[in-house]
Amino acid sequence: MILGLTLISFNLQRLLETAIVYTVLFFERASIKLMIMKNLVAHRESNKLTSIIYSLTLGCIIFVVVAANLQIKELSQYGGNENLDLSVYAKTGNIMTASQIDPVIASYSYNIKQFAYSTQGLTDMY
Repeated sequence: MILGLTLISFNLQRLLETAIVYTVLFFERASIKLMIMKNLVAHRESNKLTSIIYSLTLGCIIFVVVAANLQIKELSQYGGNENLDLSVYAKTGNIMTASQIDPVIASYSYNIKQFAYSTQGLTDMY
């Protein structure tokens, strides 16, 4: 979708440049408008590259913001006065100790009412 919108903006660039020049500079003489249009034609290649980079960057930023908002809304469905469960699992052979987890709990202590440690079952060990 980002690539498609970038291609649309790439193809409509010339039309938008002309529309913006005549809309914003309506009070200028025709010679000034003609000079600006010739300047845009002379720098068309660099302008196209700049517009592609700008639109891709803007598209990626919008994508990241939307993804973050979706995650925040998903988490806030459980928010308010209800409890959230946070589980930290360690991969086999990489055991996390309480001293590694405690700084995280301390940094979010204003949101945590209570916590407990749960050990791994003996049948899950091997």
